[in-house]
Amino acid sequence: MKYGIDCGHNCPPDSGAVGIKREDELTLAVGYQVITQLQNLGHQVINCTPTSAKSVSDSLAKRCQKANDSHVDVFVSIHFNAFNGKAYGSEVFAISDKGKTLAKSVLNEICSLGFFSRGVKDGSRLYVLCNTNAPAILVECCFVDSSKDMQLFDVGKMASAIVKGLTGLTGVSPVQVSGDKWVELIDVLKATDIKYPQLKAAQLAQAILECGRGKSELFLLHNNPYGLKWRKEMSACATSVRYTAHDGLDDYCKFESLQDAVEGYWVFIGRSPYAGWERYANSPGDYLKFIVDAGYCPDKGYVDKVIKLLPEAIALLA
Repeated sequence: MKYGIDCGHNCPPDSGAVGIKREDELTLAVGYQVITQLQNLGHQVINCTPTSAKSVSDSLAKRCQKANDSHVDVFVSIHFNAFNGKAYGSEVFAISDKGKTLAKSVLNEICSLGFFSRGVKDGSRLYVLCNTNAPAILVECCFVDSSKDMQLFDVGKMASAIVKGLTGLTGVSPVQVSGDKWVELIDVLKATDIKYPQLKAAQLAQAILECGRGKSELFLLHNNPYGLKWRKEMSACATSVRYTAHDGLDDYCKFESLQDAVEGYWVFIGRSPYAGWERYANSPGDYLKFIVDAGYCPDKGYVDKVIKLLPEAIALLA
């Protein structure tokens, strides 16, 4: 079976709802696990989430075009609701008979987690359901502005419920972290207050790429998960250490603790080469492109590599 999975919004100016949590972050986190679980079950999966769009209409059209061009058998768009802080529960939209059957199955699995069922709804006014060739559903997992729903919500359990509703089975959760130090870094990043918390996922995604999920010697020996080279402005939070990386011997930052590393990342970004980065803080993709263009990394493919890791980072931080 070939599934098309759409992590709703996440394509400025097409952005999701904001409540206790951000819809954009949750759709990526759940979508990443849905994709991986379906792949673990042997299915082919097409990620239909666009990376750029000129408008909301363009964003919606690209999702449908990707699904149709890929000839998916089933299209699933993942979303979260928001209203007035008092509404709660889950609902799934569909149009075709097969879509309605899938919608009912997915909704039943989600509600088995304890969410209130708002029912299977008519999706005839929803663009992505009207313009995909395959049977399609749009899942409103729960409400991001409902304290009741957010207390109940768990990324892995929601993803497994969607997958079980689609297939009758669940795949192994992809969010598996190994190594006490790597787990500690994630916990430290979760607990650290930063000025732009929406960039935590970008910060962790860079660490995933740079230290191989906690396996590099620079991380294990010197508490440097970001591959940060030594600069004199780092002297307040790090010391210099000679280290041989893929591009040869150079001076790198050595941090006393992982807390220093997390905070030191922003000291590094706060230096003059990256002046003006805060203008791009609302979009992890735009932020990453800006710092790379400013000299963060010579690899022209760096931004795309990190962006592909954002869903995993969001899931780990959830």
